[in-house]
Parts: sequence; C-alpha cells; structure tokens
Amino acid sequence: MKKMIDKFIEQNIEKDGFKDYLIKSFSPILKDYYLENDSETYERLIDKEKQQQLLHEFMEKECVELFKFCKKNDVNIIGLKGIFLEKQFWKQPRFYNDIDVIIHKEDIKKLYDYFLNIGTYKVIKKRNINPFQKNISLSSMLNVNLDKVHHVVLWKESEELLLSGINHIEIEVHGSFDTFKIVDIDDESMFNDSIIFDDFRVLDSESSILFLIYHTIQHLPYIRHDLSSLYIKIDRFVDVACIIFNGEIDWSKFEKLSILHSMSPLCAFYFKMFDEIFPKVVPGFVIENIKSESENMDFKWKKTYLRLMKMNALDLIVGNFNDFPEIEKPYLKIRKYILHERFNNKYILKFAMELWKIKLSNIHSNLE
Repeated sequence: MKKMIDKFIEQNIEKDGFKDYLIKSFSPILKDYYLENDSETYERLIDKEKQQQLLHEFMEKECVELFKFCKKNDVNIIGLKGIFLEKQFWKQPRFYNDIDVIIHKEDIKKLYDYFLNIGTYKVIKKRNINPFQKNISLSSMLNVNLDKVHHVVLWKESEELLLSGINHIEIEVHGSFDTFKIVDIDDESMFNDSIIFDDFRVLDSESSILFLIYHTIQHLPYIRHDLSSLYIKIDRFVDVACIIFNGEIDWSKFEKLSILHSMSPLCAFYFKMFDEIFPKVVPGFVIENIKSESENMDFKWKKTYLRLMKMNALDLIVGNFNDFPEIEKPYLKIRKYILHERFNNKYILKFAMELWKIKLSNIHSNLE
C-alpha cells in the first residue's frame, strides 16, 4: 500500500494544488513525506499522534465499558469506523475525534440509563442545528426517533480528561442510515453483517467498505448540503485500502449490498477516485458492474453524478472544480462572503447551510 501512495505522490507532486492537498490531508500515512518536505507539518503530526494515543486510551476504556453493558443488558450495538477501524486494520495510529456506534432504535432507553448512571455525559446537537435551542438534557435521548434523526451526539466531560489535556469524549449513537434520498440502510441489515473483534461487535469487511463510502460521500458539499471542503482527505481512501489489503473481500456480496441499499452511484463515484490512488485494487469488473447499475438508476442528483464521472479523478480528490463552475462558484461565494470560516457560529452556519441547500437543489435540477 505504501508503494502505491508513494507512486501517487511522485506522479502528481508538481501539479497545481497537490502539495497543499497533502498538507490539508494531515495523515499519519504521509509522515515520511512531511519529514522530508515540510518540517512544520511533521512536528504538528508528531504532537497530534501523541495526543491521539492518549485519546485512544480513554476511548478504548469507554468502549470496553459500553460494550460490556450492552452485552449484559441485551443491547444490540456495533462499532463503526474510528477506533474500531484502527484496531482491526491500521498498522499505525489513525486520527479520529469520536466513537461511532449503531444500535437498534428500540434500545435507546437502555442506553439512556447507562449514560445517566455514568453522570458525566450530556447531549449536544451537531446535525440539524437549531441555533435557538440552548443546553439539551440527557433525557432528550428518550424522545429521539433514530429513523428520522441521523444520530444523537453525546459528550463526556470530566476533570480527569481536562487534566490530561482532552476537552471531552464524543460518542455518536446512530440508528439507521436513511438520510440520503437514494440510500436505505436499515439497522437490521447492519446487524446481520456484524462480527466479533476483540470483544467489540463490528461490521464485516464488505459492509464496512460500504459504510465508509457512504460516510465519505455524505460529507461532500456537491452531493449534500454540507459546507465542508471540496477535497477528500487521503485517509478516506486509505481506510478502504486497509480493509481490502488485510482481508478476503467477497466482491459479489459487496455488489449485492450496494444494489440492495441503492448505493451503486455512491460506490461508482468513490471508486473512480480510489482507483486513482490504488489502481486495480478493486477488480475492474466490479467497478464496471457498479457503474452500469448506476446508469440504470433514477436518483435526484443523477445529472450531477454524470457530470462528476466525466471529471478528472485527481481534480475530484484535491477539490479542483474549475471544470464544474456551477458547483464551485456559488459554493466559494457562500464560504467567503457568508461563512467566513465561522463554523463555530451556529447562527451563521445554519443560515449558510440553508442557503447552500437551496442553491444545490437548483444546481441538481438545472444541469443539462
């Protein structure tokens, strides 16, 4: 895998925006590159790795206790990405900020009892922002329908964490993945494809790849009304490569899952970029089958999808949208003149996201 990444860097290092992309990716997988070419980024990375190791220790402790409770109280729970992915597949530290789990929506009450008993967790809002809502009580978990709300976000704050230089531990509790117009991943299918790893219940390889693709695409501003970056960090591709290189993938099963969950367009688009970094790692016939399936589907952003599939893969990775001005110009205007990088201002962020949502809907509709 490292040889492929090194070759990807060597082939593109002189292209516009590529060096900046490597810095913005800020990945442990690029440590050697930073050491040779960017001492400032390298030093930041070393500091981040030390902080991440400490965070990992606290998070692993939280996960052990949480999964132990769930096993004892018959709560169906699966660990997603982050710390679980690192433990299974990464051979070095991986950066992550939270713990993601998926549960049966009926088990939310049991999980509420668990967090209430700990006493140091509180519910916060990070999705579907309501700027006028103040502090939210932990009991608000009981009123959440995880079929309609993407997830519940919980924070743990304690003196022990603060003394260690960590502000909080964040846990995101998911119930289902049906927030895309074309995606319908219910919790039952997730649990049917789960396995046990180090006493943690996690997704099998095929379902994990599918979820990681979903998670990558859902944060792209030109697919969904998200105002994060146009570029895609290299770790989003390394995660999937790690799974493929460290296991036997049943590609027939993966194809069936992508069709079952209406995710063929997301997978085809993702693999277009993935193949640029890790060529021929995903079998060519799999990519062609998924592309063919996508062309026969009808979905809201299909015109955008067809346009994206004609773009240069490297441009998509690094966020160069000169060839797609219908997306780039309004996106950059909102980021520059309205948001001004003020992601922490919930009033401005809410307004900017709603404006971009309207713009994006018009873009999807008006493309030829």
